[in-house]
Amino acid sequence: MGPVAYPSRHRNNPQWKVATIRKFIFAILFTAISLRSNNLQLHIIPSFANPPTPTSSSLSHSSSHASLPNNTPTPTTPSDPITTVAYIISIFQCSPKMSQHLFDTATILQRSIKLNSHPKHPHSRYAFKLIAFTIGDIQPCDTFLKLAGFELSPQVPPINKLWIEMPEGSNLRSAIGDDGCCGDYELVKLNSYLLEEYAMVVHLDLDTLILRPMDELFNVMYFDPNGEEGREARRKLVDVVAPTYLNKRVYGAEGRKQME
Repeated sequence: MGPVAYPSRHRNNPQWKVATIRKFIFAILFTAISLRSNNLQLHIIPSFANPPTPTSSSLSHSSSHASLPNNTPTPTTPSDPITTVAYIISIFQCSPKMSQHLFDTATILQRSIKLNSHPKHPHSRYAFKLIAFTIGDIQPCDTFLKLAGFELSPQVPPINKLWIEMPEGSNLRSAIGDDGCCGDYELVKLNSYLLEEYAMVVHLDLDTLILRPMDELFNVMYFDPNGEEGREARRKLVDVVAPTYLNKRVYGAEGRKQME
């Protein structure tokens, strides 16, 4: 089939001219974008094939730290963390809806904790451990939790709801079984206090996101309040929280001076 010749009436039609110009502009833009993408790939690929030679300053750091770009702050974290914080979530059932989204949700939480803990974050001195409290058979959610980096910790409810003593007029014992998503299974979270091998335990909802290290809070919890590090940690925590109504409530208008 030979080339198609457009009738002269199309070439003289203003709409045809506009459409032709538009196609021409799109073709130029597409070509420019393609050339730019290829140019970026030509610059990016060799950078992985031939990594920069470490300088003497980078070699002076501990071998556990990789060479950092010039615009990345030098880590100030000691080679060993102060202690390990246990981050816990609780999963009591595995519905089809939950199993569909659990891996993504757990992975996002895991990543946010990792990015704000030792050794990933340059200014955090607390390592992390991921634990998932479970009750009964939660397949296939258990597989997704393991893939997301959580260690499974099967639990039994620590409190029989029949043990709950109620004042007159209270319906806690009879209503707790239908409360929230999981009823009295929520009491399993109290088992966090049994993890005595960890200096600190943080129980989180699965939809939590950690945005920055919590070292100021952990330092207050970890160090002796009567020691120098403990007193300094408390002063810094006030700087993080203050100025707030809470500090004025607790310490009064002159509270800051009293702490110093």
